[in-house]
Amino acid sequence: MKKTVSALALALVCFAMSGEAHCSTRHFKATQQHFTAFSSEAAALFFKTDNQRERNILSHLTATSAIYADKALMVAYLVDILQNMESKPDKAYVERKLKEFKSFLLLSMPPEIKSLSEMVDSLEESAIRAVGDRIVNEMRVFERNAGNL
Repeated sequence: MKKTVSALALALVCFAMSGEAHCSTRHFKATQQHFTAFSSEAAALFFKTDNQRERNILSHLTATSAIYADKALMVAYLVDILQNMESKPDKAYVERKLKEFKSFLLLSMPPEIKSLSEMVDSLEESAIRAVGDRIVNEMRVFERNAGNL
């Protein structure tokens, strides 16, 4: 009886852990989709304004969103690959690369979030400010999720 309960408990723990890994992949793919949508929104607003300051900011928001969409997708792919690998040396290699990228993100993101947040807070145009706020919030979500890897 004790062996059955132990085996069941172990199976539940393994199932719960595998769900977390798939969940994190889904989180990063959702983040990628959000950044892609925000990049499109900023680009659309870019073509609707003639104000040079607003165009510069929208160009920056578009590029930042596109870059972070790629970063989020890369993390999603690495996490997915890691969860589906069987070879221990290969798995260790991917884990190291994921940790390296995590370190890079956690070092580079706080100043980027701070400067982008300050720029967005200085905006008067509500539509541009709204898309900027969503980008900054998504960057914070991405940073938090990356920290939880």
